Amino acid sequence: MNWLPESQDHLPLTWWKQQPIYLAAILAVGAVASMVLTALLIAAFGSKAIEVGMFSVNNVIEHFRLWTPLTYILINPPSLWFLLTAFLLWRFGESVERHLGRRIFVKLVLLLVLVQPVLLSLVALTGLRDV
Repeated sequence: MNWLPESQDHLPLTWWKQQPIYLAAILAVGAVASMVLTALLIAAFGSKAIEVGMFSVNNVIEHFRLWTPLTYILINPPSLWFLLTAFLLWRFGESVERHLGRRIFVKLVLLLVLVQPVLLSLVALTGLRDV
């Protein structure tokens, strides 16, 4: 079974109340949900609770938290700018997804998620800055 069939690349994932739901909308809702969950974790356990998922080169090297280059995207402290970003992903991400197709949109999102840890690691390894 293929999750991303090419024939349905430009179609919505599902429909809700006669409105198309694209992957970009689901990502935006997931981002806001991660912000709410992060806020609840900070309120309940303090800022130390989110260090387990936060990415930093020191966190990976010293504490062997090798999963943080993938989980940092789930740590989103409450921010008005983050809500604005999620709204823009909801509104304009659907157009980008329809234009490029779902396969390319998924590749673009994965590229954007993975570029930051790679660049920060390279900067830290060159010794230019302690990240």
